[in-house]
Amino acid sequence: MITALVERWRSETHTFHFRVGEATITLQDVQVIWALPIDGEPVTGIDFDRTTTEWQDYCLTYLGFRPSAEAFEGSRLQTHAIKSHIVEVEITPDTPHEIIVQYARAIALLLLGEVMCPDSSGNTVPLLYLTKLEDIVEAKNYSWGSAVLAFLYRELCNASTKGKAAIGGALQLLQFIWQPYDMDSDVIVAYATDFKPPLWEINMSFDTLCNSGNALSRTGPSPIRDEAKYSRSDRYSGHEPT
Repeated sequence: MITALVERWRSETHTFHFRVGEATITLQDVQVIWALPIDGEPVTGIDFDRTTTEWQDYCLTYLGFRPSAEAFEGSRLQTHAIKSHIVEVEITPDTPHEIIVQYARAIALLLLGEVMCPDSSGNTVPLLYLTKLEDIVEAKNYSWGSAVLAFLYRELCNASTKGKAAIGGALQLLQFIWQPYDMDSDVIVAYATDFKPPLWEINMSFDTLCNSGNALSRTGPSPIRDEAKYSRSDRYSGHEPT
């Protein structure tokens, strides 16, 4: 299915072109499915100036362990090094707060590298993300949902070019559908203008969450566009949109 979708991806519009119209993944999809904030500071920056030794010291300070030099690829850290550290840490009621925070950073970094923003190899993660986790409390103020969507768009654009055989990004978002419509009236569910992420409410079912006005963001759902635009492959094969 992923291959079929990539073939229909158009980098000019960041949408999938189908015979019946266009569709794409939106910020709201990321927010509802993964409960990631889409408002806040951008996840951006450049940090290529540190040496491997400096990165080792940095990881020791913020992750609680010092990876071997072989675990680094420039400013990227191999995820297996993080996994090896995580399984060795035992969190108990008596564990110092600093250790717990370092453990939380390691888990978050692993999620970023293997689930939210994985590259095509899936085995390294940029330590730039760790710089956004230095203050674990302030980390919630970043627009992680925007970062995930932008990364996925870039990976789809790269994969749709000739000669590419691998793809990264949060491909799970292409395989999961939530219902933004009222099933009885086929209209878009109204959403609150004063909505503030993050999303999840305890004991709220997923159906209730997705169809609840206060669970939707300021950006309305993006159904398939009214104006049908068929893909190049359809034109080349002589097919017309129905």
